[in-house]
Order: sequence, then C-alpha cells, then structure tokens
Amino acid sequence: MIYELNNIKFNTKRKAINYVFSIIDDIGKDINSHQSVKQYIEIFDGPRFDLFIDVLKKYNNYYSLINSSVSYFIIVRYNDINYLYFMNDSNFKTKVDIQKCFSFKSKQNIVDVMFNTIKSQLIDYNDNNPKCEVCNELSEDIVIKYLLDFDSLITNFFALNNDIYIPETFRKLQKEWYFKKEDYSFKNRWYVYHKTHTHLKTLCIKCAKI
Repeated sequence: MIYELNNIKFNTKRKAINYVFSIIDDIGKDINSHQSVKQYIEIFDGPRFDLFIDVLKKYNNYYSLINSSVSYFIIVRYNDINYLYFMNDSNFKTKVDIQKCFSFKSKQNIVDVMFNTIKSQLIDYNDNNPKCEVCNELSEDIVIKYLLDFDSLITNFFALNNDIYIPETFRKLQKEWYFKKEDYSFKNRWYVYHKTHTHLKTLCIKCAKI
C-alpha cells in the first residue's frame, strides 16, 4: 500500500510516520529548551503546515476531531521531546497522535459517505446544465467543478454544526458506504447545507484543463 503525504509517496506506513516525526524533530532543533522548561514554535502556513494538515486527514474521524478548520500548529519541546499540537478557530488545543492518524484510516470514511449522500444533486445539476459554461458546447464528457472545493464545504459545515452528533459507523450498500437510518438528522442537515451553499460549474473536458 502506498501512503502519500503532501505529494510525497512512501511504500510503508512506518516510513511515512518516521518522516513526519523527523520533520517535527527538525523543527524542534530550533528551540533552545532546558529541562522542565516548555518552549514552542508556531506554524501558520507553508509546506510544513500543509504536511501536518495532510497527516490529520489520515485520521478517519478527522472532522469530528477538530469541528472547525485548523488555524495553526504548535511544536512544543519539553524534556528534549517534541510534541505536535493543533489549534482550531476556537483556540482549542489538541495534541496530535501521529500513530492514530495512520492506524484509524478505514473504508468507512465519513467524507466518502457525505459525498454519496449528495451525488444525486450533482446528477440533477448535470442534467439541467448539459452545456459547457465556457464554450457553450454540448459534450458527453462533462466535468462538474466546485467553485468552493468540496473539502472546504465540509469543513465549513462542521464549523457551523458543532452541536450535532457526528456518525462514526455507516452501512454498506453495493460496495458503497451510506449513513444509517438513525443518522437521518445529520444526513438531512448536510444534504440541505450542500444544496444551499454549493456553487457549481459545468465544463467540457477541454475547458476544464484550461
């Protein structure tokens, strides 16, 4: 199995984990720590920020873990050991368990389930908008493009709905995962949110590459 982090590929999970820890340790070298004194470095953007975001997303229950977008990461050095924390928009600090980020990934991914829930909306949009919105040509090969990417939509949805229970297990139907009947409230809220907040664009293959 290939593990990919920030466009870097690893042929084993252990190599991917070791790489992340090596980055954390490398950052920690910039901190002049002393025994029993905690010091830290904040990471707001750049390749290292993108890497740690990618690590978090390996955690199966990523969105229920953070409940909002990540503002920045903190590398804390204490007793010569480096720790990774993330801060969300509510200034809530959580320690990142790198091992769990890799071991909790499963086929029952809530992002996939949420996409399956709204697939009918995309089909309806395609049926009602058969022409490319750039060249105005009809095409059998149509791409439906999100003007705000799907991942950002999900993040915003969870930030606005942190009062609702987030399902962790799902039902399988014809090799696809879906919400269970008892999770109708979550499913319906997400379905309505996607319908009212999504802006789509129909493109032919040629114009989509431009």
